[in-house]
Amino acid sequence: MANPSSDDLFRQLVEGILEYAVLVLSPEGIVLTWNQGAEALMGYGKYEVLGTHFSGFYLPESIQEGLPAQELAIAEKQGRFCGESWHIRKDGSTFLASVAIAPLRNSDGVLCGFAKVTQDITVHRATEERINKLNRNLQALSAQMLHVQDLERRRIARELHDDLGQQLLALKMFVDKTKNAEAIKLADSVLVWVRNLSYLLHPPLLDEIGLRAALDWFVEGLARRSGVKIELQIRPDEFPRLGLDIETAIFRIVQEALTNVFRHSNSERATVELEKRDAQIVVRVRDYGKGIPASAAPGKNKVIGVGIAGMRERIRQLGGKLILSRCEPGTLVEANVPLPATPCQELIATSANNNSNKGDREEVEKPNVTLPGTVEKIIPATDKVPEQAQITVEGSDDLRGDVIIENTLRDVDGKSRSLKEGADVEITIEADPKDTKPKE
Repeated sequence: MANPSSDDLFRQLVEGILEYAVLVLSPEGIVLTWNQGAEALMGYGKYEVLGTHFSGFYLPESIQEGLPAQELAIAEKQGRFCGESWHIRKDGSTFLASVAIAPLRNSDGVLCGFAKVTQDITVHRATEERINKLNRNLQALSAQMLHVQDLERRRIARELHDDLGQQLLALKMFVDKTKNAEAIKLADSVLVWVRNLSYLLHPPLLDEIGLRAALDWFVEGLARRSGVKIELQIRPDEFPRLGLDIETAIFRIVQEALTNVFRHSNSERATVELEKRDAQIVVRVRDYGKGIPASAAPGKNKVIGVGIAGMRERIRQLGGKLILSRCEPGTLVEANVPLPATPCQELIATSANNNSNKGDREEVEKPNVTLPGTVEKIIPATDKVPEQAQITVEGSDDLRGDVIIENTLRDVDGKSRSLKEGADVEITIEADPKDTKPKE
């Protein structure tokens, strides 16, 4: 009895596969082979399908859009097609299919047909979506927990300062009358300790003055208490307010990172850098100690500390990224926090988007935006450019930016005048009166 050829063995192998529909198509898309997996998946018998066009497995709307032909064209041009699309079985039921198509060529490179492999991934995708939904719910719960944690810190800090702090102050006044030096020293120590604990839970400077003042206070106090030499660098010098959520997140990250330096790194010094770069804030905390533990290194799936997990979650909520890396020596914690777009940037982005999609959009009305500002400086005229005024847009935390205009204005009576440095003005940003939106 003759041994089967390699072609016969391969054909038997393909026909016996049950988990995948494996078929060969002609260059035009006619079904030439049909394995048991295809019969189990699609419900058609072999002789019901051979000689028919493979587009019969696609939904009518996909056929109208030319999807089957597009898949063959991509496979022929790029050497392979991989994608997902909805398919229909003989009984009319549908399933989400993972499709892979590869061209088949002879020794001269001439196209002879296509090999198409299809797998039902409906259950897999549904499971994936459920997992993603659970992850979103967990992230929302985590965000809520951090918010509640911050509120609770505020409440406890306020009670320590207003209630317990006042009682301790009254106690100290009573102790002072005793002239007992040791008791007076102990009362002073307890009062300072409670005040520091209150400020560490939630520094009032963060709300009243801003991030820079809060970081100055925290770094100075931690360096004094721990003996670690900490260098704080903030750029630019006139650091702007960022909004309470962003400022609180950055303060907590610096607080947690420096606390880890003091507790775990055995480092004698550390550096903290806070820098505003265009539309993002970059925070770096570097120590020069024994380095990050392997469990927190990038790519590791081991359990990490609650502090590091909290830092990552805070940055994730703001759409940023937290990176922990080993240095020689020590550890670097770097956080990148994107800043929300100002109305000026949103109008520019909208305008650019409209210009690039005019064919698929329809015109709508859009209001102008008026913002308060102050003339920062006057830019002298040159041979090519007239005198200009640089205006700093003010308002709430996310309404900041610089606008430069020609420094020649006209009053309602037609008289010409110029702006002066320090003058308060209002800037009206005119939107395109015929803006656009996507067509229905």
